[in-house]
Amino acid sequence: SGYRPDAINEIGAGGMCQAYPATKMDCPIENSEEAITCQLNWCTSYIERRYGTPETAWKFHEKNNWF
Repeated sequence: SGYRPDAINEIGAGGMCQAYPATKMDCPIENSEEAITCQLNWCTSYIERRYGTPETAWKFHEKNNWF
């Protein structure tokens, strides 16, 4: 995504964090202040739920090339 808030890939993942499907974020998929704030909040919450900390998510990403 290049961390673009308006990015959508070929399988339907979207936003800065490439949520799949993009609709699960319940955020606008556009380049606006509202979309950026909403997506950053969703991404942070996702990282905390799945990995506990951003550092743990980064270590997983370094090993697997995704998170």
